[in-house]
Amino acid sequence: MLITRILKMPLKFASNISFMFKEAGDIHLRYAAAKKVGFEAVESAFPAGFTADEIQKAKEASGLQQVLLNIFPGDSEDGAKGLAAIPGAEKKFRDSLEMSIQYCKSLHCKKLHIMSGVATREAGADTYERNIRLAADRLSQEGIVGLIEPISPQAVPGYFLNDYGYALDLVKRIGSESLRLQVDLFHLQNIAGNITNNLKELLPYTGHVQLAQAPHRHEPGVPGELDFGYVLPLLEQLGYSGWVGCEYVPSTSSEESLSWVRRLGYSL
Repeated sequence: MLITRILKMPLKFASNISFMFKEAGDIHLRYAAAKKVGFEAVESAFPAGFTADEIQKAKEASGLQQVLLNIFPGDSEDGAKGLAAIPGAEKKFRDSLEMSIQYCKSLHCKKLHIMSGVATREAGADTYERNIRLAADRLSQEGIVGLIEPISPQAVPGYFLNDYGYALDLVKRIGSESLRLQVDLFHLQNIAGNITNNLKELLPYTGHVQLAQAPHRHEPGVPGELDFGYVLPLLEQLGYSGWVGCEYVPSTSSEESLSWVRRLGYSL
């Protein structure tokens, strides 16, 4: 009797160099540090203070892929948490989108996290949907996927996009191949819990996954609310084949914090 096995692709892990490898120095120096320990890909917040050329040179020298970039989130006067849901900041949002597209193109990065900013649902909903529709249309012209990520109040109090149901409904309503969810398991646990059933519902509309242990946001190897020995195989079983961003605050050195990878049966 012939038995057919479905071979699952192993998960691929990317270092978030805005959280990890701070011991190496400024963000452009962290590419080499991530490469040295075995990562093949990175993600990051917008590299404020560095030109696209400077970041491109660091990335190219390391040989790493840039799989995700956060949009320019605004200046400190804007709160630096994003602009998409801020009434009256529409031009600033469009400018931030165009600047971020240029960085993505320089880095050959195909996914851009569009941050909403701090606003109430009542004040920001109309502005947010208009801006996300605009971004999805603009990004489709460049072959870039826009990502929207619910962020928990524990991490960013008052953040506009803090509800997975709301985010999922918006992605479905807009219906663009250039708009997907970004699911951080840390935020998912804090906001909604019920990880198994929520992942089953969310993953068909998800373009990127991130991880950190809850409630402290350290590496998966530190005790906490999430059982990554269960959750990571669950991602595989549900057919997730994209990168998993390690967006956590190491409880020790960045390199030492990676002991969980091998212990859970994975590799970088």
